[in-house]
Amino acid sequence: MRYLITLVIVNLLTLSAADLSMSVGGGIWNVASKGSIVETVNQTLSVHDELYGDEKSGYLFAELRHPVPILPNVRLEYCAQESSGEGKSVALSTPFLGSTTLSTTDVSSTLQMQQYDAVMFYRVLDNTMWVSMDLGLDLKYVTSEYKVDTLSLDETSGSLTPLVYVRSRMDIPHTGLGAEADMRYITDGSSTLSDMRIKADYTMTFIPMVHPVVEIGYRVETFDIDGEESSIIGPIISGDTDVDLSFSGIYGGVSLAF
Repeated sequence: MRYLITLVIVNLLTLSAADLSMSVGGGIWNVASKGSIVETVNQTLSVHDELYGDEKSGYLFAELRHPVPILPNVRLEYCAQESSGEGKSVALSTPFLGSTTLSTTDVSSTLQMQQYDAVMFYRVLDNTMWVSMDLGLDLKYVTSEYKVDTLSLDETSGSLTPLVYVRSRMDIPHTGLGAEADMRYITDGSSTLSDMRIKADYTMTFIPMVHPVVEIGYRVETFDIDGEESSIIGPIISGDTDVDLSFSGIYGGVSLAF
């Protein structure tokens, strides 16, 4: 047993440094948001809100790849978003003698979201014919603050959702150019959450030790959540809220690859 443990340690210590890599970076995502939020407050008030507009959101990431086969590689991400909207609120009264009184009010709102992703993945195809592929699991934690100014409504929420993670990449030899696409996806029949990106990048390999990288791409993220029926996807606002939102747009950033 001592011999086996010693052999494992020696093998780990003698792994090539080329098998260990890390990258850190960030950028700006030009987000166009659209969709709706329908919320019931205390079973007496229905808010139907149409969100829209273009915002610039910042994102950060860090990724570690290592040569230990049994352990997954890790990628951490952060992104902050904000959307505004206008809609209607309807005050519902209890039906009495066959009649119902409805009171409708115009509302304006903002939705602020913070997204934290922890991706654990394995490389299943390693630069075969210039193509690589990763498979894994993304644990997405979303915190949100939803404000409806007209109603003095201010709600905060947080949810953790697991998503299937797939990434495919092609590198053009001796150029530093590459193209990449990834997808995170989960559905439970009543609700769906997806996050898809495609990008091109250029790695300045002529700079020794630390290689600067520039990237440009397009990202589409959707939240289609039935607040009462969903069994896997946590609510991003509250348990009685139906959300049908999409966020999409061009992003660009820089990073350092070690």
